[in-house]
Amino acid sequence: MNVDWRYGDEKMQLRASAFYCLSHHLEDHCRSVYEFCSDWVSQGNKNVDNIEQHFQNYLSEINEKNIDHLEQCFDDGTDFNV
Repeated sequence: MNVDWRYGDEKMQLRASAFYCLSHHLEDHCRSVYEFCSDWVSQGNKNVDNIEQHFQNYLSEINEKNIDHLEQCFDDGTDFNV
């Protein structure tokens, strides 16, 4: 049986800890919290040190990408779906 290392007991515990640390963001950024926690573990992080700052950076990157996409759509006259 080939078990994905990202879903072992230790990694699931880390994912739960990350989710718990960021749970106060769920009302405004529910999808981003879930995606970030999954990425956090998949990228090989071993603990939740500085996770709040990394999450804030993640949100900033998402916002910048969305703004860039909207500006490009505006310039090109294409669809505004993000």
